[in-house]
Amino acid sequence: MILHFCVSKYLCKNKQSYHFTDISKGAMTVKDAMRNREKRYDKWMPLLIEELKLIAAPNARFFTVGK
Repeated sequence: MILHFCVSKYLCKNKQSYHFTDISKGAMTVKDAMRNREKRYDKWMPLLIEELKLIAAPNARFFTVGK
């Protein structure tokens, strides 16, 4: 919730909006997540790109969180 608060308070101006997403597009257990991670991310990348095309404004900026 702290991240949501900071984005809305300090980054969004004039009724701008924001969207959080995750490159991981499939739910699984932590145990299963360690297997074939790179292959799954390659598979999920087109889904992430399609999501961004659907929701991102023409001049949208992107921030990454994490590694």
